[in-house]
Amino acid sequence: MGWRDFWPFGRKTEAPPPATPPAIDCRANGHWVRGELAVCTTDKWHGEPGAPVPVKGHVYRVLSVVEEWKRRDTQFGVPMLAYWLELEGMDGWHYQSNTFRKVVPDHSACDAEFYEMLLNGAPVPEPQA
Repeated sequence: MGWRDFWPFGRKTEAPPPATPPAIDCRANGHWVRGELAVCTTDKWHGEPGAPVPVKGHVYRVLSVVEEWKRRDTQFGVPMLAYWLELEGMDGWHYQSNTFRKVVPDHSACDAEFYEMLLNGAPVPEPQA
């Protein structure tokens, strides 16, 4: 230890460690939760032999969502975060979430009925003393 260690102008700083790039997120189409409806968007499957194959255009209910880190090296050298969907009627097999699209229910008929009920003026309850 010399005088440079105590003198602030002569101190040498260590180089910072190299920054690690963030993981690649393979969700591609939003956050999935149990109970949502998913429509299959592909008919090209290269799965395990004996696994049921989802049919393009059919709607399935999501039973569970599994998060997996793919540790293999990618072209960027970082791990990938993938999400797998377990679908109703598929015997416990999991399928990659980016091959499905969420089905958003149409509530317009319910909304119109609710607005009509509001506009007709439902009776206001009497305040209790």
